Amino acid sequence: MEEKIRLDNISTHYTFKIFKSFDNNPLSLKALEVITKSLKELYRFFEPAFFTGNFFLYKHFNDEFLYSKTTGELLYDRNILINKTAGDFAIQIFETGETYIWYNIDKTKIYEAENTLTYHFTSDQDSYIAKGSEIKVASEGKGSNYAPYFVNLSKALIAFKHERVFRSTCPTFRKSWNDPKYIAFAGEGSGNNAPEKYIQESLHEFLRTQESLRGIAFECSREHNFDSDKPKPVDVRMLWREANRHALIEIKYTGLVINKNSGKSRFHPDQATFDDGYFQVKGYYDSALKDHPTTIAKALLVVIDGRRSKVNKSTQTVNEVDGMFYKDVEVEISADKRYYQDNPAFEKPIRMFAAPITN
Repeated sequence: MEEKIRLDNISTHYTFKIFKSFDNNPLSLKALEVITKSLKELYRFFEPAFFTGNFFLYKHFNDEFLYSKTTGELLYDRNILINKTAGDFAIQIFETGETYIWYNIDKTKIYEAENTLTYHFTSDQDSYIAKGSEIKVASEGKGSNYAPYFVNLSKALIAFKHERVFRSTCPTFRKSWNDPKYIAFAGEGSGNNAPEKYIQESLHEFLRTQESLRGIAFECSREHNFDSDKPKPVDVRMLWREANRHALIEIKYTGLVINKNSGKSRFHPDQATFDDGYFQVKGYYDSALKDHPTTIAKALLVVIDGRRSKVNKSTQTVNEVDGMFYKDVEVEISADKRYYQDNPAFEKPIRMFAAPITN
């Protein structure tokens, strides 16, 4: 039975399907190997999760041109792909290492090609075209399996939300609270950056230990400054040097705050927090484009939600209804701050509700 399951898994794998489509021709596997290696290089300059068109990368078994050479361009500078987010284009790879690119192509030629294996990316789906048949590769739901960096970061942030924030299981994160029931955040006065510094440190520690982010060497740093004219640094920066990517993460919080020294309280607002935080991260993003124009950037806002209903600085305990009142209450940001609607490098703000210990 176990042997049959293994064989079934092999027979449904895209590699096996490609091989069978070309009547077990070993040149198909050689073409697949060449395409796979080329994708890793090309995706250093092109983020598929930001792309809405059709991208084809193909290898002819005998290195014959599929489209006219005169209508294509020798792709000697891959930086021209950096800002590519739409349209249809095709790239052909040759044994010599040369690559040619064509724009606004006739896609029927690719589907009719006999001795050509083609990789196709569209609508967050990787697939291969083999003798007219499209063979899909199992999808992660966003972007490409060959460039998983930003997708894996989003997954890591969701894991942080559920594993560390929701029940305040991280010792560093717990330092952000004023009380053992997690009712109010703890402020430490002007210039101490509390409770943000503990939230930043907790996220930084978590991201540095995530196996899903270790597919390629990365650096995770706190308080990274992009613009010398604006000395306020972004809270967390993720850098995949070999993959030519970085992510800028700004962290905010909303809820009741009690100053540990003075005992004074204030409510850190919700919509203003989201609006200001998103505007702030856009500033970092714009500075990053200016300082690193050929590095692919992603901008994210993380908001820790510590709102409770009917609490003040004297509240010692909270019941389930009031404590969890805002658990599923999203905060809408202002229309003019919804950068994610026009720019794929931005994600919707990520709200992470931190639950209190209720009666």
